[in-house]
Amino acid sequence: MKFGLDIFEIEPINYHELVLVEKEMALLFEIWNLKQDWDNEWNQWKLISFYELKIDDMDDRAVEF
Repeated sequence: MKFGLDIFEIEPINYHELVLVEKEMALLFEIWNLKQDWDNEWNQWKLISFYELKIDDMDDRAVEF
């Protein structure tokens, strides 16, 4: 769109609200990816026998999240 505006020598309008929404969307995307990673990890832990769980590894992984 900027190219079209340049033809007519029109300055593009900066929408401050749009920039804020884009930042918010990026953060939400990051949060949902983190949640998905956690759910995947949790689903793997649920399949492991209780006696085979490595609590220290689980604790370390939880701290990473």
